[in-house]
Amino acid sequence: DLPTPSIALASDEFRRECAERGMGIISFTVVAASGISAADVEGTSDPYCVCRVGSESVKTTTKLKTLRPVWNEQFSLPITSSDRCMTVSILDWDRFGSNDEIGSVSVSLDSLEAGQTMDGWFRIDGRRGAAGTLLVVVKNAADLPAMDLNGKSDPYCVMQFVRPDGTKERTSAKRTRTISKTLDPVWEETYALAVPRGDSELRVDVWDWDAIGYDDHLGSVQVALSALTPGVRTQRSFAIEIAPNAMSPHRTKPAMITMELCYIPSNEAPDGMLRLLVQVESWDDDMANNQYLSLASGDPHAFSAAQAIEKELGKRAKVDPNLLVRSKGYQEWAKRGVHNVVDLS
Repeated sequence: DLPTPSIALASDEFRRECAERGMGIISFTVVAASGISAADVEGTSDPYCVCRVGSESVKTTTKLKTLRPVWNEQFSLPITSSDRCMTVSILDWDRFGSNDEIGSVSVSLDSLEAGQTMDGWFRIDGRRGAAGTLLVVVKNAADLPAMDLNGKSDPYCVMQFVRPDGTKERTSAKRTRTISKTLDPVWEETYALAVPRGDSELRVDVWDWDAIGYDDHLGSVQVALSALTPGVRTQRSFAIEIAPNAMSPHRTKPAMITMELCYIPSNEAPDGMLRLLVQVESWDDDMANNQYLSLASGDPHAFSAAQAIEKELGKRAKVDPNLLVRSKGYQEWAKRGVHNVVDLS
């Protein structure tokens, strides 16, 4: 059962900071998600959200091993009249390697008046352009070539998709951690790779890390997605094709790498839904009016001074609503306006 969501309005300190910057405030609650795509071989994900308005962002906590996360977490961000959209990216946290994007939600703020609350479920747009997801568990390797003087190597793997002409899809690349001084490394690391559309195969290159100079290429494996049954996890050991620079006449065993693979086509990965509770507490034009009208607050003739400033603000608002008092020059005008209306000499 989902908790009853609510919005926690911004603190007084945050309001003062936004007023000083001439910015409004948006407060919102990331409630929950349902039916998100599995990004781990276990059939689950470790999702968290990054919420962005303009150049500002906040992040939720991570919920482990679930496709129905419940956050019910409340945030506030500054906002301007030009920020008419809030973007929420849902990502899968990985202990090793980079985190994978599950999808995103864009929420239009155009129709929201100050103080109005919007509560709804929003469809999660999956990774655009992907033919599906390939879940890969890089388990271990055995009998790798020795490249260092101590008779060992410091191996790591790089995974990416390649086209039939050999072109590498570098945007899909993932790298395991380096295991020091061994020819039989154990990684046990899980990755979710967005499969590009069109013909491509998974290529796994094994490298030897060097502290000085270039890393040495140990060899590679290529896996055709056509060899995998969609939705079925398959564990296999693959013979590594040794790189020319790593060949030795003394080798008696083939180098092997063991992986667990599961291909999920895009039509089998539901987009899912995300529930948000959103309220624009104030737009930046509201904050600006309040800020500059308060310039005369301590003066005995404050009312007439405020009227003059309000009148000028009204004129400018008719010309261009987005011009409302965000520049330093306009701040100086407001201060002069107070002094012109009220004789302080």
